[in-house]
Amino acid sequence: MINKKQYIRLTIVLVIPLLAFGWWLADEEVLLSRHHVINCEEFDSHISCHSFSVTKNTADNWLHRNGAVTLWGARLAGGFHHPIVTLGHSEIKFVDGKTITLPPTDGGIKKFLNLPPRSIEDHPFASCEISPFADDIKNWGYSCSGHDFIPDGFYFQDEQTNHKFQEARKLIGKLRASNENMQIRAFLASFLAPIISYILLSVSLFLIMKIVKYVVYGRKSGAA
Repeated sequence: MINKKQYIRLTIVLVIPLLAFGWWLADEEVLLSRHHVINCEEFDSHISCHSFSVTKNTADNWLHRNGAVTLWGARLAGGFHHPIVTLGHSEIKFVDGKTITLPPTDGGIKKFLNLPPRSIEDHPFASCEISPFADDIKNWGYSCSGHDFIPDGFYFQDEQTNHKFQEARKLIGKLRASNENMQIRAFLASFLAPIISYILLSVSLFLIMKIVKYVVYGRKSGAA
């Protein structure tokens, strides 16, 4: 059995490899998954959302593949199908060395917005994102990848629908904050797992040796 000084030297030698191993466990998600996705389902009066743990690859496929529609980073099951009013596009020009933003064009058009568009429904690398404007309770923006779609802004024709999506925005924000906390805890748990295991194993071996010594020699420190 090694003495106290030898144990301390052994611990100093092993601490860096153990922490490096812990970093690898955390980064590769060997022990605990650090990724979560939020899935939302829309009903007539509200939008229900829940979060679950997945691997990194599953998260990427769930949110950014096969025509997925995401609402502020959460997947919107069934896509998006609502009457909207377009905000239009503003063009920026340079006149006499100055930047001028022209009034938006194609704004005020009422239409029924369906996402994902049919052209990318089965596209393996296409998805659409809906996001609220910063500090805005009315206007939204959307864009789609995997095709030549121009990002556009809109607001809902129905105020009740806008309220429903704003409430979903708040719920998603809470779930995202919770997921970030769980991600940090999962990383720390995996990162520290090897060194904690080493300490527990050391304590267990020490106690076993003490028990064996007591059984063999009784309360005496050595053999009679």
